[in-house]
Amino acid sequence: MKTAGISLKLKTLETFYRKDEPKLIQQELIKRGILWAGFHNVCYSHTDEDIRETLNAYDEVLEALARALKNNSVASELKGKPVEPVFRKVGNVQKVFTEKLAVEK
Repeated sequence: MKTAGISLKLKTLETFYRKDEPKLIQQELIKRGILWAGFHNVCYSHTDEDIRETLNAYDEVLEALARALKNNSVASELKGKPVEPVFRKVGNVQKVFTEKLAVEK
């Protein structure tokens, strides 16, 4: 991306993700009262104070993440067992359903 003659390489948080970084971000944001699942939904019911609190939490969390990355301690900063996905694809549900209907006919 070029802006005013300066070449910028833009990155998102996802650029930095390895295995444990998103878990640490989530853990630290939740400690600060901010629900995060890799994204935020902002709506008109959020007040200016809500947004300020969220941005302040990000300031703290990203500083903590930077320290953990520098010290190679991201995994050891995690508390407890990480949350596992609730919904998993366990097979071809459509195929199983179709076969079950065929047998019942």
